[in-house]
Amino acid sequence: MSRIPKATPESHDKTRPPSSYLPHLAAFMVLSTFTQAVVRSTITFIPLFMVDHFGVNESAAAAFLSIIYSAGLWAGPLGGYMSDRLGKVPVVVLACLTIGPLIYLLNLVPYGPGMGALLLSIGVVMYIRMPASEAYIISQTPEHRRSTVLGIYYFSSMEAGGILAPVMGSFIDRFGFYSTFTVVAIVIVAVTLACAAFLWRTRELVSGD
Repeated sequence: MSRIPKATPESHDKTRPPSSYLPHLAAFMVLSTFTQAVVRSTITFIPLFMVDHFGVNESAAAAFLSIIYSAGLWAGPLGGYMSDRLGKVPVVVLACLTIGPLIYLLNLVPYGPGMGALLLSIGVVMYIRMPASEAYIISQTPEHRRSTVLGIYYFSSMEAGGILAPVMGSFIDRFGFYSTFTVVAIVIVAVTLACAAFLWRTRELVSGD
C-alpha cells in the first residue's frame, strides 16, 4: 500500500491564492518602500543643507553623506537580530516611525557632534529596516513569485527616490529646508500610522511576522 506524500511548504506556497497575501503584503511594501524613497530623496540634499544652513564648504559638506551611509557596515546585522527577536513588521514600523522625527530634528540640531550623531542615527534606522523588510517579503510571498516581488520592492525603493529627488529639490527652492523637513517628517509618520493600522487589523503587526 503506497503512502500519500505529505504536502511540503513549497507546494503549499505555489497554490496559495493571491487574495490571501496580497493585501497585507502591499500595505507592508508601501510602508517600507515609500519611507525609503522619501528618506533617500531627502538626504540627497544634506550637503546643500550644510552649505546653506551652516556655511560649511562644499567638500566638507559632501563628506557628511558618508556618516549616513557608514551605518550600513553594521546596522544591517543589528536589524536582522532585532527582526528575529521582535518580529519583522514591528521592527519596520518602529524604524519608519523613528525616521520621521529624526528628519525633523535636522531643523533643530546645531552644527557639530550633535549633527553628526543625528546623521548617523538616520543611517542606522535606514539600514535596520532593510533586512526585516526583505525577510518579511520572502516569508509572505509564494516561492514562484518571490523574485518578481523582490524586484518590484528593489525598484520601488531605489528608483522612486530618484523620481522624488527633483520634487524635493523644487520644494526646497520654494519653501526652504525647514518647511521641507517638517512636511517630510509629517508625511512619513502619517503613512506609517495608516499602514500600521491596516497591518494591525490583519494581525500582522500583532504577530510580528
